[in-house]
Amino acid sequence: MLVIGYWNKAQITLFSENNTVIYQFSFINNKIGQPIIKNYDKNFMNSYSFINLIANEVIREIIPRNSMTFKAFDLKNVNDDYINWYLGNN
Repeated sequence: MLVIGYWNKAQITLFSENNTVIYQFSFINNKIGQPIIKNYDKNFMNSYSFINLIANEVIREIIPRNSMTFKAFDLKNVNDDYINWYLGNN
């Protein structure tokens, strides 16, 4: 597993013998990295996005507490702006 965090996105890459799966979290459109974009398959030709707020809590258990990414995944960042953004895009 490889975890990468930037100021505007985070990425978790899982490697196996047969496949690589990448989960991408963007903080550009909202403050909590949702929706999650999952890329999978050898050629990364398959992808889809989904909402899973539990993922934020699990990720916070894995990454360093003093990182900016840890703060970004805090569910306290869910606010009216995020809810309005989500409803407007779905």
